[in-house]
Amino acid sequence: MTLIAPFEHDGHPDNDAVGAVCRESALANGVPLARYLTRTWHTDPSLFFGGESSWGKFPLDMEARRAKAHALQCFGSQSAQREEARIDPFQRSFEAFLL
Repeated sequence: MTLIAPFEHDGHPDNDAVGAVCRESALANGVPLARYLTRTWHTDPSLFFGGESSWGKFPLDMEARRAKAHALQCFGSQSAQREEARIDPFQRSFEAFLL
């Protein structure tokens, strides 16, 4: 089992709080943690971890990509605030996780 959670330094109070709690819980229980970035996907993780971070990549099939696109449409207020270039990570054929 792996806990998947928001990156605890993503820059949004909700994501940061949930990410911090999940990180603490994973560490306390010896559970592997994979963190996803929503706001800081373009930031170099070494700024936070001194270069000791690694990335994992999970490919998405067409069904998963359609489901993801549909889910993003449910949050129009969030996507409306993003620049077009910032939406690109949400349209790629894989998910990237900070491990």
